[in-house]
Amino acid sequence: MIDQEDLELKCLGLIYTMVQNHLSDKQKEVKAELESNKAMENIYVFKSSTSLVNDMQVGKQGPIATRYAKSNKDISDVVDELQALLSKNSSKEGVTVDG
Repeated sequence: MIDQEDLELKCLGLIYTMVQNHLSDKQKEVKAELESNKAMENIYVFKSSTSLVNDMQVGKQGPIATRYAKSNKDISDVVDELQALLSKNSSKEGVTVDG
């Protein structure tokens, strides 16, 4: 997608979003096929993901992810993983990331 737009963005990885608690066999198959695709070989796949939280569509607190405990935790996990990844990569270059 980045290649299709006139944007200078760097792909930092793939984050699965709206993931159900238990993947079906078909979903597992699609995930494995995607991750084994040659186009994905240099793309980091995050271990963290965001869950499908039905309350974000129908809950009284509205569609703001940080208002729901599960969504808030998921976002925190993704950010922690991203910070660790950036810190690790910056350390290789002799630079540290303040956090």
